[in-house]
This record gives sequence, C-alpha cells and structure tokens, in this order.
Amino acid sequence: MTALSKYGFGGILADDMGLGKTIQTIAYLAKQYEGRQEGKSLIISPASLVYNWQREIERFAPQLDVVIIDGNKEERKKKLTQDAQLFITSYPLMQRDEELYAPVVFDHLVLDEAQHLKNEQAKTTKVVRSLRKRQAFALSGTPVENKKRRALFDLLDRDARVIRFEAEVLRFR
Repeated sequence: MTALSKYGFGGILADDMGLGKTIQTIAYLAKQYEGRQEGKSLIISPASLVYNWQREIERFAPQLDVVIIDGNKEERKKKLTQDAQLFITSYPLMQRDEELYAPVVFDHLVLDEAQHLKNEQAKTTKVVRSLRKRQAFALSGTPVENKKRRALFDLLDRDARVIRFEAEVLRFR
C-alpha cells in the first residue's frame, strides 16, 4: 500500500478472509498520519464490521483519532465535522448521506468488502464513486472476477487522477 501510495496509486487487497487486510490497512494509515494531525480518511464497510474496525484501530493504532459516523442524520452530519483522522461508516448510511460527503476531500478512502460494489448502476456504487478522494484502496476477502476487478479499479483511481491533475494545474497558475 505504501509503495502504491508513493506513486499516487490506489489498489485492491484481495485474498482469503483472515490473512490481515484490516491490519495492513491500519498500519498503512498509521504510517500516513505519523507526525501529523491534519487530513481525513474514510473507511466504508458493511454495517456488521464498522465497530470491528474501531476495535482493531484502538488495538493496533491507538494514536489515531477515530469517529464512527452513526446515529440520526443530524448526528452523522455533526460527527463528520469533528476533528479526527479516521471516519468509519457503513455502505447503507453512505447511501443515505451522499450530500454530507460532497464537500469533503478525503486523503484516503478504504472500501472494505468492496466486492459488494459490483453493480455500476446501484445507488451505493454511484455514491461511493462520487466521493472526492486523493487515494483509494479496496479490500476483498472474496475472489474478485476480472469484470468486477476492472470496475473496482475504475472506481478507485478515477477521482485520484482528477485531483492530482487539478493540483498540477493550480500549481502552475
């Protein structure tokens, strides 16, 4: 993840369940925030795994500030404005909160169980695609078919390239 990040790429971590994708991701994020407080990263997972992410981060990277985006819509909106490095939400809540995320640019986007984003026409996929991010990683514990893998790569890298291009244009003004 660090090597991909160094060159401005995102990627897919796909292997069998239980081989350490979550820990690798937490270690990567901890390294990215080492010695700095600014920046925001978003982890989106199935609802059943949101609190697992929180527990694992508290266990392996307690120095990171984590906010779970849950509660009613007003509470979720308020939580998203908190001063933290990592925000964790679920795909169902993401689907309902598209407008809350529109103004935010995330340093890192992590899509857990990303194989669920296989349908390009599904609202969840469209909302995730609309997120503004500098870098994105997809995690999957299920074999990803070639057709789905291509869709995931498109989802991961499209906005990252646009943001890098915008940054270059602004730099030369």
